[in-house]
Amino acid sequence: MFDDERRSYLDRDQWEGLILIMMKHEKVPHSKRAFNDGFDTYATHIGGKKSANGGEPEMFFEDFTKILRSYPIIAFPMFRLQGKIIDKNLGQDFWAKQKLGFITARKILKVKRK
Repeated sequence: MFDDERRSYLDRDQWEGLILIMMKHEKVPHSKRAFNDGFDTYATHIGGKKSANGGEPEMFFEDFTKILRSYPIIAFPMFRLQGKIIDKNLGQDFWAKQKLGFITARKILKVKRK
């Protein structure tokens, strides 16, 4: 949806689009500027972090996990969307049973969750 070019990162424009969509549907205690400051702080810059030439910031998955530590509220709209999808797609009870099935299978197979 936001990485249409399949580059495996978001540029600043894509990041702002993501933030605007989330802020449109959820009230969050941060401003768009705070989220953009987070992008500037945690995004990787071409040529290395804060390279001499400045570089263009790119938000890779690893960078996203770092920004979530400082701004965990970013994830709440995603969790709410997931909940709405679950509700509309077979319901909470069905997915709770599925989860228990996976937990039981992991125990039987002795697979540890990372």
